[in-house]
Amino acid sequence: MASMAPDLSVSKMSLEDRIALITYGKGAMPPQQGILDAATISGIAAYIEEFRD
Repeated sequence: MASMAPDLSVSKMSLEDRIALITYGKGAMPPQQGILDAATISGIAAYIEEFRD
């Protein structure tokens, strides 16, 4: 893997956990609250589900 990004195909995070991570950030990932609206954050979190094996 070229970046230090996690492998989304093996993620065990729930939809709610992904929404919280995108909204509030963690570690090097900045919070997106105030940048993206709640519907967009939910849509991104749901889209990530498609990367799972």
